[in-house]
Formats: sequence, structure tokens, C-alpha cells
Amino acid sequence: MSVVEKNETFIKDISKHPDIPKAVIEKATRTEGGASSAGIGSRSAIFREKIIQKVKIKRSAYKDWDLDQVLTDTFDKWWKTHSHLFEGYAPCLLTSKDEWIDNDDFIYVRIDKTSQRRDVQAFLSEQIAPRLKGQSKRRFRIDGKSPRVNVIQNNYNALVLTLEGWSAKEIFGHKKIYIRRTDESLLSKRGDGLRPRYSTDKSMVSNIAKNKMHGVHHLLQVCKGRFGFAPPN
Repeated sequence: MSVVEKNETFIKDISKHPDIPKAVIEKATRTEGGASSAGIGSRSAIFREKIIQKVKIKRSAYKDWDLDQVLTDTFDKWWKTHSHLFEGYAPCLLTSKDEWIDNDDFIYVRIDKTSQRRDVQAFLSEQIAPRLKGQSKRRFRIDGKSPRVNVIQNNYNALVLTLEGWSAKEIFGHKKIYIRRTDESLLSKRGDGLRPRYSTDKSMVSNIAKNKMHGVHHLLQVCKGRFGFAPPN
């Protein structure tokens, strides 16, 4: 699958784009009225071509994700067996030999139930505490500067539904509210309940398109194993 990473753009100021080939500029430049009549030099429109990026997942970054399950399982089902990739393993009590996991991330201890509590506490402080890293060994984390879940969700919904062939009006107006307001205050006048409010249909279409392009950015970032980085301005 391929997505448009950057739309076709009109170049207003050539000086800000020194990478434009000289031949392109010369071809777009014309003299109105001709030299004999002292014509005025002008330039026809120059556009930068849209950038199409093939979506390709870096599988080495997701070797523990069981990607085939991601395609078929619900999120809740997948999360039960893979949440440690983000949160680390929570402490637990083993009740069976079958629960042993041969993994260097774990420390297994044997405690006699007749032991004195003070002896166990001393053992944990002296022998176990120094072995604890103190920081989670999460392979996947949300980076970037204050990423907001509701904003990224709007980006995701706009991208997926656009790829499904939905129009901006269908995406915005759906009863499930796929595009939600992102401001914090419930008293804000920028939206009606969970749904945002736009002054014109044009601004609504523009916002959906912006969310979709930001969704493309996040999609390509996730393919590389990166989460939460905001799109460039």
C-alpha cells in the first residue's frame, strides 16, 4: 500500500526553495509583450510534486508483537499477552512450575514460609534491590512533546476512513463522532458536546484533510517503531 506523504504544493517564493532546478525556473519564466516592447518578466505557476510513500513495516522492530495476531485479534485480547512491551512485567506470585519463564529480565527467589519477616525484608533489601534496574525496560514508548491521545485518534480516524473512501462530510457527520473536539474545557464554544464545530464547510473539509495528512505521518513513524512524534510544521 502507498500513501501520499505530502500533497502537491504551489511554490509562491522561489527564493525559499533553492533546490528547484534552474531549468524548471527558466522554463516557467516568460516575457510578456516581447523584448521590443519592453515586456515585463513574469513566471507561470511552479508546483512541487506530491510525495508518495510506500507503507513498509520495519518487522525487526516488531519481532515480539506477533503481527499476524495484530491483524486478527481485538486490541483487548492482544494487549493481555503483549502489554509488557509497553509497561514491563508486573510482579506476580508463581503457583506452578509451568509458570517459570526463562528470561533474563526476571529474578526468581525461593522463600521459606516459616521465615521471619525481618529476615525476608533484609534479604530483599540486600540481595534483590541492588539487582533491580529502577527503570522500566520498555521497548516501545510514547515520545514527542506532550502527545495528545485525542488528537492522534482524530488523525488515525481521518486517515483510515479516507482510505476507505469516505468523504469529509461523512467522516465528520457520522453518529459515532470519529472526529472529536480536542480542547479540554467542556464549556468551550468550539464544539457541541464531543463533536467540534466549524464556521464553514470549507474549514471542516480542510481540517479533515489536515488530520488525514497527520495520520499519514504517524503511520509512517509507527512503521519504523516510533510513537507520538508530532508532524513537522
